[in-house]
Amino acid sequence: MSAAKSDEASFSFFSPAEIEATKEVIIDQPFYCGKNLGKGVDLVVVVMSAIYKFSQREAIRKTWGKVAKMRGIRVLFFLGETFDERTQANVVRENELNSDIIQVAFHDHYYNNTLKAIAILRSLSRYCKKVKFVLKSDDDMLLNIQIASDFAKSNRYAKRTIFGLIYRNAAVNRSRFSKWFVPKSVYRANRYPSYATGAVYMFTGDAIEPLLNACVNDLNPLYIDDVYITGIVAQKAGVRRNWANFVKLHYADKLDAWSYATYLGTHGYDSEKLIDRWNLIHAHVKCET
Repeated sequence: MSAAKSDEASFSFFSPAEIEATKEVIIDQPFYCGKNLGKGVDLVVVVMSAIYKFSQREAIRKTWGKVAKMRGIRVLFFLGETFDERTQANVVRENELNSDIIQVAFHDHYYNNTLKAIAILRSLSRYCKKVKFVLKSDDDMLLNIQIASDFAKSNRYAKRTIFGLIYRNAAVNRSRFSKWFVPKSVYRANRYPSYATGAVYMFTGDAIEPLLNACVNDLNPLYIDDVYITGIVAQKAGVRRNWANFVKLHYADKLDAWSYATYLGTHGYDSEKLIDRWNLIHAHVKCET
């Protein structure tokens, strides 16, 4: 899909070749959920990250990612590809140091996040289909891994469900000046199915295959990834969307020890703010065990 969105033609659906590119893995982490494909694993975390956000990924590794690692919870960063040789060399080096990057062969761009979401589902299907829960996050989130882990355990009997901040009966944006503009030629209905905000949500492992199958059999994937995956695709796949009050959007400047202990994820952090806020919180919360 073209990165430019200046006219209605730019909002064409992804081509079959672009969807096929989600199968081509440049950097992989085989068996990141173990040889049993996640059987007996409560939680895996997948982060949708922009390729150039090296400092953001490193900030995650030094904060909530470190907590996850201490608990044996894998955190994987999913990237697209770049045509810049220096950036690619740095990504390769980053992965050599951390072994936590999965890179797939489509151009890394905001408007290709649906391709990234499909690539995540393909990877989970290949390596982690028996996991109990998947936590999907953007790279500007501060997560409380304790809450995520507790949620996975307390909802271990849930089936085919996405949990998160659910938007119901949301109107399709028809303004050409909006980042989320969708013309009728792309999506005819005036309302979307219920969907979860893409900043952070959790879903049961048994939803991986139904979501992936609904994606690959869809000839018209929408570029707004959260609407598409957790709304349109989930509805086709028979995957429920349940409200869970564990995310606060645009909250980076307000987070304190109380709200950190309340919400699974808060949103809106650059790398510096993530580390600063983490250190501030943990000056009061001495350990997270």
